Amino acid sequence: RSAPGMILSELEPQPDMARMRAYRLERFQAELRKRDLGGALLFDSVNIRYASGTRNGAIFNLHTPSRALFVPPEGKGVLYDQAGWAGSALALGTIGDVHDMPTFSYFYSAERGNEHAERMAAMVAGELKRHAGENRRLAVDRIEAPLINALAGQGIALTDAQGPIERARIVKSDDEIACILTSITVAETGIARIQEALRPGVTENEMFAI
Repeated sequence: RSAPGMILSELEPQPDMARMRAYRLERFQAELRKRDLGGALLFDSVNIRYASGTRNGAIFNLHTPSRALFVPPEGKGVLYDQAGWAGSALALGTIGDVHDMPTFSYFYSAERGNEHAERMAAMVAGELKRHAGENRRLAVDRIEAPLINALAGQGIALTDAQGPIERARIVKSDDEIACILTSITVAETGIARIQEALRPGVTENEMFAI
């Protein structure tokens, strides 16, 4: 299988990654508006990447919440990240602001988790006020207990973000389909090369090198 017209290089103009990021963000925001939500707070690495294109520390963040994305019903998102992790997020076209995240999980904060969660909740409440006025309905995907309590203390009502973002992902753009084809091409090419090199006595390291 091959992806017609595709070259396996991020420097090529196809697919248009900026256009794809904008499409995905708008798809998700349309679902938020449809449900009259004041915004969404995402911690899941897969969801953060879908809604913004940012992917720093993706695997680590699946283990311990260390970055989050606030998505308003309209406009650019706000990225909360560990100091120095955000990289060039502002250049993606989907992020309007970047803030250091008060890391409230026990892994980072131990007994100070509630204190840091309150700081995070105050920051999120400010973004809700700025983008949605008196709408205090916030969609979240994965969230830890200290932040649930802190957001409730800010008068914020929580609802599930997974439904809206899954509905957004259902419809693929031309750029997304091109990315899927390229991904399949990379995977099948790698598998074919490994199959060709299989022989008695070959080591795992030699296979991984391919």
